[in-house]
Amino acid sequence: MASIDRYMRCLGYRKENGYYIGYRYYPNGSPIEEGVTCPDGSGNGGGAVKPSVGTCNYWPPSFMRCYIDDFAYIRNTIQRACSPLHDSLPTSVDMAQLCEQIAAISVKLNVYSGQQGQISSDVATVEGLANLIKDGQYAAIMSTVVNRIRGVIAAIGDVVKSMQSVAQSEKDVIEAFQKNLGPAMDQLAVQLPHKTDKVTLMGVLSVVNWGIDVASAIASRNPYLGAKAGVTAVQGIYTFYFKERKDNAQATGLGQGRDAGVLAVNASLMDGEKSVNHALRDAEIKLAELVNSVGSRIVSQMDCFDLRPAGILMKATGLQVNEREAVKSVADRTLPSLANELRAVARDVSGLNFGLVFSRHDGIGRAPNGVAPEFNKLLTFVVSALDALAQDLETFSYSLHDYVSDLERNEAESADRLRGAAPFYPGNLPPKRPEQKYPGLPHGAAID
Repeated sequence: MASIDRYMRCLGYRKENGYYIGYRYYPNGSPIEEGVTCPDGSGNGGGAVKPSVGTCNYWPPSFMRCYIDDFAYIRNTIQRACSPLHDSLPTSVDMAQLCEQIAAISVKLNVYSGQQGQISSDVATVEGLANLIKDGQYAAIMSTVVNRIRGVIAAIGDVVKSMQSVAQSEKDVIEAFQKNLGPAMDQLAVQLPHKTDKVTLMGVLSVVNWGIDVASAIASRNPYLGAKAGVTAVQGIYTFYFKERKDNAQATGLGQGRDAGVLAVNASLMDGEKSVNHALRDAEIKLAELVNSVGSRIVSQMDCFDLRPAGILMKATGLQVNEREAVKSVADRTLPSLANELRAVARDVSGLNFGLVFSRHDGIGRAPNGVAPEFNKLLTFVVSALDALAQDLETFSYSLHDYVSDLERNEAESADRLRGAAPFYPGNLPPKRPEQKYPGLPHGAAID
């Protein structure tokens, strides 16, 4: 509607009582006043010529409908220019749901909060091995592994928090874009009909800058190395805030033809350096850069995410074991349970439908997928880290199971040697072999 108003105004028409009133000329150069019907409030229709009484016979049919065609052209081109703004933006509901799903995953991996989820419970049970296996080479290796499990899970959990922050930031920037789009278009409609050279959206456009609040990451302490070995790889879990500054989005060189409205839309809303759409693209580029910086820190400190279980396959000597059945329970039930829980979380992460949520029309922001490529790098890392940790825990489970079995076998062999050395020791042998219970009797003799 605003573009049609501007087009007619530039042709010398004024708007009055539902008509554009202006003049055209006879072939002989004499002016004739005519009215052209205005579009409705939605910009539809209009363009029909209503000449002055008694003059319609002088106009060919093409003169009578030329504005209808012009109005249709302006409408179609404006709709094409604006369609990316309306047709492909992710919904707030979809984005909020993604954030909630990631938050739920983060809670499952939050092993330092005191929450009693299955993962936290299993970790606490595994850590109890330090009180069950004492002394000896295996005890030292076992405790090194056991005391790293909580820190590794927390490190992976902090990457998930980064994913949550990225998703929330993408949600915020899209909503800011949607929030500013309406006022910008309203202001464009106000200014466009009255401007012949440029259109400026003064005080309407909020150009998005990023402020970074660096939150301290949780670090777990490795008691054997005396150093922090936790989540320094993702130190700086980012929370993003909007800082708005008012600026101009200026459409220049509009001309006076049918395409002037499209030029104004493209410069002020879509393609201009300070357009609403450019602000979205700029914000997403900055967000992607920050996500990549988190990824770089992860790569530089992979030890924080590695259980390093190779040593647990070694043989051990000089062991002291309390409550053997409890150790077997950890080996055969708790460790497999923890591995399964971690793999279930990995499946939850893999199932996040972020691609669809972040996708949009090629002309919107950092098209076509916003920060989805960078987000996917974090997601892929989390899935692989969880799967690797689950495999390490299963390796630990097998080793622990074998250790207990060896211990039981060794004790059985020791008992047999004891029985062989002292066959008449009271209680050593069951009373089913009379020849041993009563020495000197012939083999197979019955005793009543």
